[in-house]
Amino acid sequence: MNKIPRIALVIILSSILFAGGVFFGRTTAPVRYKDFLPLSDEQHSVIRQVIEYIEKESYFKEEFTPEKIYQGIIRGIVNSLGDPYSYYLGEEDYQHLRDESRGYYGGVGIQIGIRDGRKVVIAPFTGTPADRAGVKAGDVILRVNNTPVGPLTLEKVAGTIRGKPGTKVTIEFGRGEETYEVELTREIIKIVSVEHKIIDNNVGYIKVTLFNEPTASDVRKALEDLKNKGVRALILDLRNNPGGLLDSSVEVARFFLRGEIVSVVHSNGRIDTLRGNNPFVDLPLVVWVNSGTASAAEILAGALQDHDAAYIIGRNTFGKGSVQRVWGLDDGGAVRLTIARYRLPSGRIVDEQELVPDLILPIDATEENYIEETLKYLK
Repeated sequence: MNKIPRIALVIILSSILFAGGVFFGRTTAPVRYKDFLPLSDEQHSVIRQVIEYIEKESYFKEEFTPEKIYQGIIRGIVNSLGDPYSYYLGEEDYQHLRDESRGYYGGVGIQIGIRDGRKVVIAPFTGTPADRAGVKAGDVILRVNNTPVGPLTLEKVAGTIRGKPGTKVTIEFGRGEETYEVELTREIIKIVSVEHKIIDNNVGYIKVTLFNEPTASDVRKALEDLKNKGVRALILDLRNNPGGLLDSSVEVARFFLRGEIVSVVHSNGRIDTLRGNNPFVDLPLVVWVNSGTASAAEILAGALQDHDAAYIIGRNTFGKGSVQRVWGLDDGGAVRLTIARYRLPSGRIVDEQELVPDLILPIDATEENYIEETLKYLK
């Protein structure tokens, strides 16, 4: 293995990657690549030292390829932000993310997030391998294929769990003081984001599993069908909805609300306020939430609560209110960065603050309990 090209490659890549503009924290002035150049002699020397030690001594030096060096540098830059929701995706992972937003991907059917520094299940999707195995919102992921996930990034954990349909993955979870392990067979996860029906006393029920590209259109169709059948009230079930696309959530909110829905507060101080004008329906509305209700789903529930447009029943929500944006890169991959936080009409910042329902149900409340309390309220 020739050391000089390796050294040259890393130095060149370092120079290229630190030669333009990025934004850090809440700084309003751009940080330019040139501000990082030239690297000091000491920094170049340390880079050379690391490469030499790897090439001479590392047991894994055969894995030391230009492609992995390149991706490692990019990941290191993004990871330096200290934000678990900001990360670099290689080409394959970027394709998985796009598939997810369209409603299908290969995996076991869970959305994961960060709580108290641990990787936790935001929600399992109904009917998926994880759901059938009894995985629940709030379960802590401890190991994947016997590898501890503590030191891994959120993206790495998610990428390890995803995979080719028909293959298996073993996950160890923690729930309270107990741990359990399940072996799951990956499937094509086809997410039906909207389901609807009529329940007791002519009340319309709409379940929204995820906010993806078709969701708003599907909710509108459900509302039209229920209105045509003469329902007297509506239930919007957002339990175990981990969020998804903000635009989709806002479009659904516009079916029920006029006025401010959410403000997006950017790091440079800019605030974008999204509003509704002419609600599509004006019926009594009850919203069901639980600890698996997160992000864009919390925005919808919180906006309805702030406008007194709905009665919220269930459990405290997850508490994720940061905004991520994904940019495609020239290498086929992408970078996902947190660019803002959500602020509800009342001024509440959702991030790391749970929404509290108007009526809190026991943690073991059944579907029948939710229906019973809903009908009591609607009388």
